[in-house]
Amino acid sequence: MVRLPRLTVRFLAVCVCALTVSSCAGIPGENAKKTQSLYREFYSLGQEYESVKKYDRAISCYEKACQDRELYDSAYYRIGVCAVQQKDWLKAEQVFSYFVKKDSENTTMLLSLAYVQAQLGHVDKAAATYEMLYLSDSSNPSVLKNYCAVLIELKENQKAKEVLEELIQKFPDDSSIQTLRSKLSD
Repeated sequence: MVRLPRLTVRFLAVCVCALTVSSCAGIPGENAKKTQSLYREFYSLGQEYESVKKYDRAISCYEKACQDRELYDSAYYRIGVCAVQQKDWLKAEQVFSYFVKKDSENTTMLLSLAYVQAQLGHVDKAAATYEMLYLSDSSNPSVLKNYCAVLIELKENQKAKEVLEELIQKFPDDSSIQTLRSKLSD
């Protein structure tokens, strides 16, 4: 039997320990990448469930994807869209309110929030949101017709007539004009 000097044995023992520890630790950042990849998979799975109208499952996947900072806004927005599809107006209002607070000039989020507010029966809030949109951009037919509809609901007929006239002038072929006219005459 060959005897190795003590220094050599110690050196080999240290090398074996170092290799063992480094192989257990893995590549730096690898776990973070695996976790991020998992959240992206949840997001993709949410999209798949959403496309086949399984909104509960989609929301569950998007909620998991929200744990990734980079995916948070996209996944949270998709939760709001799914909530609208499910007519879960409270959840949808929570989501769109978050985005409006983040960017108070985002027309898409303001329109979504106003619609959800109207569905919740918060017609005053919806009217205020539509009015804000109307004052900033009255060239959007959705803003005009929805603002007119909530004004009719609030029995603010004079203002509703003005908005309807603007809708007729700017978008004479809009299919909702007749409906709004008949509601105003009731």
